[in-house]
Amino acid sequence: MQQLLQAPKLYRAGTWSTIGRKKSLLLLTLFLGGFSLGLSQPQEIELPSGSATMDIPKEADTYSFYITENHELYFGDTQLHYWDQVENSLRENDRTLGAFVVKDVIVYADKKVPHRLVQRLRSEIGKAFQRHIHYKGVDITSEKGVSLFVVGSEQKYRKIEDFGDFMFNRNRIYTLQEIEGTQQIMELGPPSLPPVAAIWQHNFALDLYNPDSTNIMSVLNSPNFTYRKIKVLPRSQFSLDGKRYDLKNNDAWSDIIKEADLLLIKFDFTLDYEAYFEALNAFQRFRSYDRSSIHGPLKKPYMLEVTYELEVLLKDANIDLFGD
Repeated sequence: MQQLLQAPKLYRAGTWSTIGRKKSLLLLTLFLGGFSLGLSQPQEIELPSGSATMDIPKEADTYSFYITENHELYFGDTQLHYWDQVENSLRENDRTLGAFVVKDVIVYADKKVPHRLVQRLRSEIGKAFQRHIHYKGVDITSEKGVSLFVVGSEQKYRKIEDFGDFMFNRNRIYTLQEIEGTQQIMELGPPSLPPVAAIWQHNFALDLYNPDSTNIMSVLNSPNFTYRKIKVLPRSQFSLDGKRYDLKNNDAWSDIIKEADLLLIKFDFTLDYEAYFEALNAFQRFRSYDRSSIHGPLKKPYMLEVTYELEVLLKDANIDLFGD
């Protein structure tokens, strides 16, 4: 006899340990708040077999994620269509609960789905605080399963070329039918931004925010690569290579901007937004597209702000861009 479970977003583990008779086939009936997502049929999840016991207290409060054989992902009774909804859902529920944070997450995944799909879920969960993740085995009533203590995520400082696998390089969660082409893909919510063709800008910025001196200096010292360090000062001035320029006198500096591949821009602490905008506007006027170059779809030069906080972070990693 199959078991029916309408899974709440938050429930006590003691509840699931006392439900019904033990069966290896978990049948989920999902009610989605008055509108249909094409899931009128109940979704079956057949849990994998195993003999290990999960490391979870009997009365622990838990969150539940479900992955169906068709690669559909649910947080409680809500289907998620984008991977960033995993972290957002956890954080939103934690905020609702106030100071109380649910530390245990149970994953009910069909044994037929690719393991990389479950790994991606684990990675997304790891973005939202440290937690215990329990992969449920055997059946809903069993305490069998695998427990992992997860801290952090390989997605946090993700670089474009690092993830060539389909399960890790997509923002949307694709069902098996969509992957096989037997079901039309319906984009729900805002579409993800298209990938940037010229990936060095993306990766260089990540190396700045998570300082990697080897990668940073490798880019800055690349052959035929030109970068400029600019300090924007009060009274519509900026300094470059030890020389002061007037923002309004662009004849004196426009060629320097045009020829650069990268502008690292630092702003004086005393500037108001008007002065800040004036400087960026001045440099923006001389940026242009060169799609056949390393800049791809982005304008040349690539502009990056170096805030005080970023500068401190870089100095802690022995990277002193401005020599202050």
